[in-house]
Amino acid sequence: MRAPTVLACGALLAGAASTARAQGCSYPAPPEDARGAARAGLPADVSWPPWFYARADRVARLARLTPLDRRVLPDGVREVRIWLVGPGITSHMIRFTEQGGRTRGEVVIHWEVTPVDSACGEPAGESMHDLMLYTLPGQCGPIASGVDVAACRARFARAPDWRATLQALAADGLWELPDQSTLPPRNFVVFDGWGMVVELRDGARYRAYEFNNPGMGQSLPEQRAARMGERFRALLALLREPDVVRDYRGIYTGPVGPRARLDLDSTASFRACGGAETWGVSGWVPSLTALHDVPVTDSGVPVRRLYVEGRGELTPAWLARRWESRFARVLQLREMRVARPWTAAGCPPR
Repeated sequence: MRAPTVLACGALLAGAASTARAQGCSYPAPPEDARGAARAGLPADVSWPPWFYARADRVARLARLTPLDRRVLPDGVREVRIWLVGPGITSHMIRFTEQGGRTRGEVVIHWEVTPVDSACGEPAGESMHDLMLYTLPGQCGPIASGVDVAACRARFARAPDWRATLQALAADGLWELPDQSTLPPRNFVVFDGWGMVVELRDGARYRAYEFNNPGMGQSLPEQRAARMGERFRALLALLREPDVVRDYRGIYTGPVGPRARLDLDSTASFRACGGAETWGVSGWVPSLTALHDVPVTDSGVPVRRLYVEGRGELTPAWLARRWESRFARVLQLREMRVARPWTAAGCPPR
């Protein structure tokens, strides 16, 4: 038998590495739910139920929901909970309910709450949970925190069509897909990516199944699960931006052109119009990489002074320090709408 190929998703691993760099410490996993493997409606001989239910039950209770495997619904009433996991700090649970011809939905955002570990040099108020408390207001409603997990209900910029979305998922096989463990094994291993656990409740009947990186599989169930993943991404794209994300205008000094990189080690800087501080800049900005025919440094990377208008979020000072940035704070750009050469000391008038 040919040895399995090992694949690593570079961008996803980079995101995980950034999280580890910011967090600085590793923590033990929460205890598993020993009852998970024996629950009704689950495939036999799979390893995911204990860790899944250990986390899902706590999130459900924070969201004031009964764990779905323990909730019996009247005939004709159905509920779906789709638990997504991927790179980054937060995860999402998408919930649908059907009753009397009416479909409703919501998204619960959740993340781990780890204890402050002074032995690792982590001061109080500088945990990933604190970063979520800084980052998520606006996209989240009230945040409920437990001992080792926190959760909030997401807010949308535009209301989703829950009925149409659920119908599309049903057409993809939502109610019929098997657990991935029942499919022919792959000849490669993926260290990162995304996965989902789907819980289905139809009256008194309950079942659940799991998929990991279905888009990398060749079977029809994996392809259908991958299409479901595309619908989840489209749904989550409707979420409101957090309040911390806003418009900025100011003077950018740093690399431009196809080789420009705005990672955490970049020397690129930004001073907001009328501001006194100079911040670092990170993010991938196509309008910067598209600028050509400008002088370059000895390393071959062009550097320009530009007037820019864009949108992004400013990190708290403690996070920039944890990143070992040379700047007191870092502006993480999501987009840049205006970028033009600029030599004047200040910004142009509006």
